[in-house]
Amino acid sequence: MEKDLDVEAIARAMPHRRDVRAPELRGDARAETHLGRLLLNKMIREYQYDAGVMLRSVVQRWRVIYGVPRPDRGAMPLDGSGRASTAALDEERACRLTRAYLDAWYLLCDLVGPGGAQLVTKLCVYDEPAIAALDVYRMALDGLAKHWGYRVSRGCE
Repeated sequence: MEKDLDVEAIARAMPHRRDVRAPELRGDARAETHLGRLLLNKMIREYQYDAGVMLRSVVQRWRVIYGVPRPDRGAMPLDGSGRASTAALDEERACRLTRAYLDAWYLLCDLVGPGGAQLVTKLCVYDEPAIAALDVYRMALDGLAKHWGYRVSRGCE
């Protein structure tokens, strides 16, 4: 008789997920990324997490338009950003995606400077750990959330 695998128990036991303080949240899919772990540890709010995920999406779509190589070249592109042809994109859509990318980048630079913007991008897009003061990330994510129309709450969640 075979035992069923407890996939959630396996996920909770993964070393990077142990950074989530609440053991019951270690199985949450958001625990897979540094940004998600900041949320699950209540270091950022839900709308800030959503703004970081949107930033990742905007950057990934922009990379596809210009054929910018993936930072993890050895990985199989499961997100559709592999060797995609930009011929399917009409010029208007390509311009809209580029404008979204540039608007986000310039906003980040205005909020936290170019160095801070790079750190926020590394966290949200490339899943690198947060190395600056949390206030830098919070301020940047607050600005992006407002820019994209997310509901920004000031009280406890």
